[in-house]
Amino acid sequence: MSYRLSYADGARALRQHPIALGLFPLVLAVVTVGIAIVAASAGVAAVQSVTSFLISAVFITSGFHFVRQSYGVARIGFSYAKASLQPWENRALRLAVYPIWLVGLRPLLSDQGGIGYLGFEVGPAILNGAVFACLEAAAWIAVASVVAVYLRVWSRGVRPTGLMVAPYAVIVVWMIAPIGQIAAASLAFSLVHALQYLACCYRVERNRAGGEGIPGLVTWFYVVVVAACLGIVATRGLPGWLDQTWGTPGQPLLFSALAFVYLNLTHYVTDAVIWKSSGSLLKPRLHSG
Repeated sequence: MSYRLSYADGARALRQHPIALGLFPLVLAVVTVGIAIVAASAGVAAVQSVTSFLISAVFITSGFHFVRQSYGVARIGFSYAKASLQPWENRALRLAVYPIWLVGLRPLLSDQGGIGYLGFEVGPAILNGAVFACLEAAAWIAVASVVAVYLRVWSRGVRPTGLMVAPYAVIVVWMIAPIGQIAAASLAFSLVHALQYLACCYRVERNRAGGEGIPGLVTWFYVVVVAACLGIVATRGLPGWLDQTWGTPGQPLLFSALAFVYLNLTHYVTDAVIWKSSGSLLKPRLHSG
């Protein structure tokens, strides 16, 4: 859905965001293909460091993107409920996600951590336990500030809805149960991350249709199923086949790793276009009609 929204205006979208929607995907494609070519000639070991760096970048930036989107979806929930926020309340909601994000990345960033993904070592391991103790304290203070905002909104006569509360509940889970089993965490948070889009994408599509040809829920179900199937093929099926065909037994799964890097980083950038478009992509389509 992020690609559909960000590229919805075709050539106009590319003119408005040439770097994010045009140059970045092309450059990243060249980089990933280049890594594959070097690996084919010199072996996976020759590209292991750069691939590990890219995978680490995916987890760090995707985590940031995930918590920031949670803030955005929650704000949409406040808007739907016609719940106004005072400036400090909005600031508390916005700033709370940062310490939560960092604590959730503890297995990647901790000097006591270190995890593997597809045979590659992941994580820069740059922060010690004392730093994380401070981050955890800051994160729980942030959670308390978010709860205070919800209570204040409730005291003004607006009952918090699921769309207002669920995004922050999810990122608190991210903090309490950070990435450990990396594959399971990737699947779980990918599903939750995708579901967050349904908070706004259905209404966006409905309003884009202008009241005509509005997709029904059954149609949306088919869209989700087809998207899930295509996603499995793009992220697991084709890269897995390439690893089996061209990879070396016992070596890291290079093609799966490169597909993971390319799809996630381009997704992160296209989402940034949506959420940082000064509202031009979402606001009119969310609230029109």
